[in-house]
Amino acid sequence: MRSAYPFCPVLSSAICNRDQNTNELRGLRLAKRLNKPHFIPMASPSQPVELTAEQVTELSQKLADMRHNVNNYLSLILAAGEVMRFRPESAARLLGGMPDHATKITEEIRHFSDDLEQTLGTRRTG
Repeated sequence: MRSAYPFCPVLSSAICNRDQNTNELRGLRLAKRLNKPHFIPMASPSQPVELTAEQVTELSQKLADMRHNVNNYLSLILAAGEVMRFRPESAARLLGGMPDHATKITEEIRHFSDDLEQTLGTRRTG
């Protein structure tokens, strides 16, 4: 299973859900156990970064695509919730796809973040 924290290799094996005993996110519990932060900050560039108009247009399009796709996945999750309200017997079938939508959302964000970091010449530290 993919991590809900794709930006953090510390949590790459973590499952994004709550521990039944402590109600704490399992990934955060793992990060605390490993004594590491639950996110890795990006390094700032040492010099000003110049972008061409073409790069700005490309990043803008990628941001619009990411927003569209994330909104689409969230709409599917909300629609499944509404269907389950009126047809509880369909819950098992509809809940089966929820982790896929969450994974797709994190993949969209990770993909855009990677593109942004590459364009800006930044990288994660740690």
